[in-house]
Amino acid sequence: MRVAQHAVVACLFLVTVSVTKADGGSPRSIGPMGNDSCRQTPGGSVIQWAVGDSGTVLKVVNGDTSAQYTPGNGQYDLNGVSFADANHGWIVGNKRDDPNRGSGVVFSTKRGGNEATEWVWSCPVVRPDINVPFLDV
Repeated sequence: MRVAQHAVVACLFLVTVSVTKADGGSPRSIGPMGNDSCRQTPGGSVIQWAVGDSGTVLKVVNGDTSAQYTPGNGQYDLNGVSFADANHGWIVGNKRDDPNRGSGVVFSTKRGGNEATEWVWSCPVVRPDINVPFLDV
């Protein structure tokens, strides 16, 4: 049973995210992000975000990578991403290493998150006696 659990986890980390070109071309892979992705279509553009382990964030505009960075310097696994519009977005995840392994983290942006410095970090305390990872937003 334990081997089967490890196999399932390994398969989940190999998931790739596909993006669709703005001109309707075929989708292409943007790598083993695996944890979550979202899409916005402001003003005829297609903006897609993908997040993954070790704090990886990828922004793709009209099928071309426009930004790839690591908010939090890789100390967080990022599990969920969501944008209300092209500028206002949130990323959630959890701390990778001790101390406080597993504690939740929230990054937010009001300017489209074009650079890692545009993401503001916060860590709301849900229960101070245990670490609570954030899995989705």
